[in-house]
Amino acid sequence: MIREHLVKAHPARDGDFRWRGDGVSRVEGLSDAVFGFAVTLLVVSLEVPSTFTELADMMLGVPAFAITFVLLLIVWHAHYKFFRRYGLEDRRTVVLNAGLLFVVLLYIYPLKFLFQTIVGLTMALAAWKLDIAWLDGTREAALGAIRPDQWPALLSIYAVGYIALYGLFALLHRHALSQRDVLELDAVETAITRHSIRESLVMIAVAVLSVVIVLGGAYGLGWPPWVAGFLGGWSYMLIWPAQTIMGKRHDRELTALRAARLAPA
Repeated sequence: MIREHLVKAHPARDGDFRWRGDGVSRVEGLSDAVFGFAVTLLVVSLEVPSTFTELADMMLGVPAFAITFVLLLIVWHAHYKFFRRYGLEDRRTVVLNAGLLFVVLLYIYPLKFLFQTIVGLTMALAAWKLDIAWLDGTREAALGAIRPDQWPALLSIYAVGYIALYGLFALLHRHALSQRDVLELDAVETAITRHSIRESLVMIAVAVLSVVIVLGGAYGLGWPPWVAGFLGGWSYMLIWPAQTIMGKRHDRELTALRAARLAPA
């Protein structure tokens, strides 16, 4: 199990954060099984291709699989860090974790469909522009996968899952913050926990903005649905500058807290 090997490799501390989860709990074991099952659902094909055409079709699904796999791995790593840092196994943590696992499983197929469609349409454009004959099947499949008027609904489904996922992460860290006396979090660890909550709230805010753009543009302002979907999708790029600005402020805060931690009493 990857989690168990990571725990053995880093048994005491995660940077400024002392680890309180000193072993893989049953909650984490179940979570890893769910994440593993989610990866299984992402597999491009469970059958060995019998012709080159089938092999080519399977390989065309690799980019969408890779993107979705990386996103799932990011969620898994955030989950791993939470349980290593806090080691909580109380009822509220179990319930919130169960909700998170439910969202992961529920949204695997919508997530895969979204990126398969985006990659497929990109390849369809390439096939049209470059006149690549062997991509004709991909072009037909991509163009038939979704109607232009369905993009607002698809982006909204994605945003709801995004909001639910990071809302649960925010609640998990909020619960850990409420237990800071029991967990004996110092000032640096408390600041990192608060920052984790703010990071999740930024993710939620961007997803809400995306829904407003998609639905407001398509149904309120009368934009073509694909235009509203395009702008709503690209709004997620705001995460990087927002997190960068917030991260620099957080780094300054940690620098001051580290100095106070090292100062003689």
